[in-house]
Amino acid sequence: MTALAPWTALPSLLVAASGWGEEIDIPWMLLDTKMGLDLTGRVFLGFTSLIWLLSGLYARSYLQRDKNLFFSFFLLALAGNLGLILSFDVVSFYFFFALMSFSSYVLVVLTKTEAAYFAGRVYIALVILGEILVFTALALAVYISGSLHFSDFAAAVASSPYLPYLMGFTLFGFGIKAGLLPLHVWLPLAHPVAPTPASAVLSACMIKAGILGWLRLFPLGDISQPVWGGAVISLGIIGAFYAALVGIAQKEEKTVLAYSSISQVGIMTFLIGLGLLHPTLWPEIQAVLLIYITAHALMKGALFLTVGVDVQSSTFCRIAACLPALAMAGAPFMAGGAAKSLIKGQVLSMIDSSYLAYLLEGTSYMTAFLMFRYLFLLFQNDRKGRQYGSWWVLLGILLLSPFFLLVHYSVGTLFSLKQLIPLIAAAIAGLIFVKFPIRFSIPSGDLLIVYEWGITRCGRFLRRLGEGILFLKNTAVRIFASICWPKGSALARLEETLTTFPVFGALLIGLTLVFFLFQIIPGQG
Repeated sequence: MTALAPWTALPSLLVAASGWGEEIDIPWMLLDTKMGLDLTGRVFLGFTSLIWLLSGLYARSYLQRDKNLFFSFFLLALAGNLGLILSFDVVSFYFFFALMSFSSYVLVVLTKTEAAYFAGRVYIALVILGEILVFTALALAVYISGSLHFSDFAAAVASSPYLPYLMGFTLFGFGIKAGLLPLHVWLPLAHPVAPTPASAVLSACMIKAGILGWLRLFPLGDISQPVWGGAVISLGIIGAFYAALVGIAQKEEKTVLAYSSISQVGIMTFLIGLGLLHPTLWPEIQAVLLIYITAHALMKGALFLTVGVDVQSSTFCRIAACLPALAMAGAPFMAGGAAKSLIKGQVLSMIDSSYLAYLLEGTSYMTAFLMFRYLFLLFQNDRKGRQYGSWWVLLGILLLSPFFLLVHYSVGTLFSLKQLIPLIAAAIAGLIFVKFPIRFSIPSGDLLIVYEWGITRCGRFLRRLGEGILFLKNTAVRIFASICWPKGSALARLEETLTTFPVFGALLIGLTLVFFLFQIIPGQG
């Protein structure tokens, strides 16, 4: 079973490649489950299946112990991830989303270290909060539309007075899974402690489930949402810069990659915000967004799997280890550069917004700095690993992927030598940091410290408030009792008699028997 487990993602990969897209009704499953593939689902199913397949093959050689435990929950999380992509109704979507989220807890704590258990506690707490918000959003969408199917939501939701509530629950509920700032704190804690193949699927696939939730529930392409669009764009841009700055100050490769994921999710969030702001441009924005999501999945999967590879074994391996980082940094003729060129050329050019173009260019520089930091830590580490065939396969797919876009876009649209400028700037800054290394670090989880402080203070305040209310209540009861029946009076003696346990217990049993008899005697009750 351990040998076969990784291959369970192969059928879904073949389905995504086949072009199959019909809908299937399964009336006996949950509440009349409807499953199928649209364009968005096919793209998500393709890269998700590929990363799970290669990560599973990688894990079979990588793990030295707990293989049965790992693959048991690996398969449960995989089933959830694939199921939510195929789901066209909210009940099955929520079921599979929850299955993926809760199964992943074991992948986070598999190493059984203190850091792993702490990360697991933070992860499961945010998962439960996210599930509550997601369930509320889905229930509200069903209430508004009167249907359980996603296809019926768009028209009903767009004109509903409850749209602001739905937007809020959807944004933050799925934002926890996606790593949206400021709900991102579980990612930099969970990624470093999880086994390397688990980190790859967490970052490359599972956080995309949050993006898919936004695409399913947001009224994209139907109605302009200036307020929400501006808010989502702002969260995306702030998250892209903030996560990159915090990531540069980290001391471990996988933590740097976790913050890189948060930063890249910020760019995806930015594109969705543009779709909310400009509904007429949504078809073009959606196409570029799907390309960017796919490129990020391939790059991030390769980056995480590189951490477990023996990159010091040869010069060829060291060069190969640099390739996914260069792709993420936006090097010419690579996936990241092509995806960002499409954002500038196909999206921002239609909006004609120079300041958004400057901000996007700034994120390219920050990503390049972050990838230089990752490579510095990767080659500084003497961790011994081995070579993995699945890693080499993923690198090959990553290198070839941008050239498939030449079917629809020109070379000039995808590639430009200007993409070298952020890389050169990062190399110069990196050499300076090598000479004058960073002397400070920011704890992984960053804002979690603020949240813990705030929760602790609120807990103390509520405890003191409760103690004060209890004191006032007891004082009022004593005053009232002393006025109504002074000590030694007949009422006081009756109260003392009734409140003793034998008397109270006997009365309670007697009343219970009376009610019971009234229920079983015909004609009574």
